[in-house]
Amino acid sequence: MYSLKYSAFGVRPTIGDPTTVLDAAAMLEFHSFKIGKVRMADSQLSIRIDLANGERIGPGKVDLLEAIRSTGSISAAARTLGMSYRRAWLLVEDINAALCAPAVAAATGGRRGGGARVTAVGEKVIALYRSIERTAHASVRKQCRAVHRLARKPGVRSRA
Repeated sequence: MYSLKYSAFGVRPTIGDPTTVLDAAAMLEFHSFKIGKVRMADSQLSIRIDLANGERIGPGKVDLLEAIRSTGSISAAARTLGMSYRRAWLLVEDINAALCAPAVAAATGGRRGGGARVTAVGEKVIALYRSIERTAHASVRKQCRAVHRLARKPGVRSRA
């Protein structure tokens, strides 16, 4: 059984869209909701797919797959995303273990260096996840705007 988890709050720029490639400092200041090319300040829909085998695939893992596809390297992808190589490698292992075939094939280093490539299964995961994301965003646009209007603005303290 597959389920989707939604979160109306948070910030998650996406790799692959040149308008959201940010360094760590800019990421802290980034407050937008991305629905295709439409942005709403301070709110975002996040989707995580909980697989029947107990594994999960969400925006972070898909961003990592896209970064590996772009850079051809797990370490370069990790740098692009501002994470450690170890964290990226563990996520790749999680992704590969979750699927019936590996999403990432890595080559060991050497004189010409190693590298990594996203396999056909990985490409399919990226395509399916982004399709699910687009469909979900389109279907909840109005509700997300309503939640956004109810949310406390950044920097404004709650009245307790």
